[in-house]
Amino acid sequence: MKRLFAFALFASFLANSSMASSPLALSLDVAQFRGSDKQNYLEIYYSMPEMAPSYVKNADEPYTCSVLFNLHIFQDDTLWATKVWRINNTLADTAKKENGKQLVDLIRYPVEAGHPYLIKLFVKDISDGRIDSVQAEYTSANFNAETVCLSDLQLASTIQAFDSTCSESFHKRFYCVLPNPEMTYGEKATDLHFYFEAYHLDTGLADGVFRVRTRILDNQGNPTASVPAVENVRPKRQEMIREIGQFSTANLRSGVYALEYSVLDSSGTIKAQRSKMFLVQNPSIKEMAAVFGDDQSVMTFLDGLSAAALDQEFDKLYPISKKEEREIFRSMKEADAKRAYLYNYWRASKPPAYANVEAFRRDYLEQAAYVNNTYAMRSRPGWKTDRGMIYLRYGRPSDIERHTLGQDTNPYEIWRYDQYEGGVIFVFVDRIGFNQYELIHSTKRGELYDPNYQRLLQPTSDQNFQM
Repeated sequence: MKRLFAFALFASFLANSSMASSPLALSLDVAQFRGSDKQNYLEIYYSMPEMAPSYVKNADEPYTCSVLFNLHIFQDDTLWATKVWRINNTLADTAKKENGKQLVDLIRYPVEAGHPYLIKLFVKDISDGRIDSVQAEYTSANFNAETVCLSDLQLASTIQAFDSTCSESFHKRFYCVLPNPEMTYGEKATDLHFYFEAYHLDTGLADGVFRVRTRILDNQGNPTASVPAVENVRPKRQEMIREIGQFSTANLRSGVYALEYSVLDSSGTIKAQRSKMFLVQNPSIKEMAAVFGDDQSVMTFLDGLSAAALDQEFDKLYPISKKEEREIFRSMKEADAKRAYLYNYWRASKPPAYANVEAFRRDYLEQAAYVNNTYAMRSRPGWKTDRGMIYLRYGRPSDIERHTLGQDTNPYEIWRYDQYEGGVIFVFVDRIGFNQYELIHSTKRGELYDPNYQRLLQPTSDQNFQM
C-alpha cells in the first residue's frame, strides 16, 4: 500500500473544505525514547495556537471550538498507522484568549529500530472548514547496549513536578513535561526547557562518575557567549539517567540555534553527543551581526528580497538541505531572520572550488532553473524530482544511458559519474508512466542502494496487459 492510497483515504476529510487565508498554524515534532519495558517509543508532539480555530457561542454555553485531526504514519513507504480524533476547547470569553497559549498534546507509538517513518498530520476547523497540515520524517534509532546512547531531545515549554493537574501523556517519571512542537522561543516564551535520557551507562562508562554537558550553539556551530554552557558531574549509580534543564533566550538575537547535549567520561572524553535545532524570535533585539563572505566583505545579494522571495530561494535548496534545516526555515516568520539564515546557509554550503559565495549561489540557481525546465512534473518542480535532486547534488552526469519502453522493461536511465568514488551510477525508472522517473538504485555511498534493482525495471502485470 503506497502513499498515494493514503491520500485517497484522506480525500473525504478534505471534501467541501474551504482553503481560507488564515492558517491554523499547526506544529509537529517527534522524539524517540526507551520505555521501562525496554521497548522503543516514538512520541509525536503537535500543537496549534488556542486563538487559531474559530469559536462559536450557543445560547448560554461558553464559546467552543472543534477541530478534527487525521494522522497518517508510513513505515518503509507503507501506511503503518492511522488515527482520527476530535479536540474541543471552550472559553468563557474569546476576548480573554491568552496570546501565545497553545493547544498541545502528544501521541506515543512503539517502534522498531532502523525503520524510516513519514508522519503526516492534517487538521480541519469544523466551524469554518479551514485546513492545515504538517509532516516530519524520522528514522528510528537503535540504542546499542554496548555504548552510551542518548535519546532525542524533547524541547518543552515548561517542566514541573508531576502532580494531579498534569495530563498523564506528559508524565515522565517525577516530571510533567509540556512539549513545545513549535521549537520557537524568545519574547513570547523566554525560557527554553529540555528533557533527554541517556542509556547503557553501566557498559559504556568505566569510571564511577561522568559529566553531562548542555550548551547553545549559534548557526555556525560556535557556543553562544551570552548563554554559558552547563556541565554537571553525575555518579554512575544506574544504567540510565533522565536529565532536565533550562536556558534563557531573552538575550539571543532572532535566528536559528542548536541545543547540544553530551555525556563525557571523567577525563572529559565525549562518549555520546547529539543536538537539536530551535528558533529564536526576538524582534526587539534589532542589531544583527554582519554576514561576511570569504573575502570578509559584507554580503548584500539577498538584501532586496522579500520574505516570499527568500522562501522561494530556499525551496530550491531542497536537494542539498537537511529536513531539520527545512523545518526550521519554514517556522521562521521574520524576513530578517530568514535572510540571515540563508546568507549563512549559502556560505556553509559553498564548495572549496568556488572563489566566493555569490558565484556559487549564481551557478546553483542557474542549474536549478535548468533542472526545473528539464525534469519538472505537473505535481512538483524539477528540483524536487529524483533526477533533479541528483543533478543538483552532483552536477551534470558524465554519461546518461537511456532505455525506452520495451516488452520486458519500463523506460529507465542510468546516470554515470566518473569523478566520484572511482565511478558511480544512479538508476532511474519510469514505473507508472508520464515521465515520472524515480531513483531505484545507486552505487554512491549514502544514496539508495538495491543490488536487486533489475526487478523494478520490469513492468507489472497490469502494465503488460495495457501494452
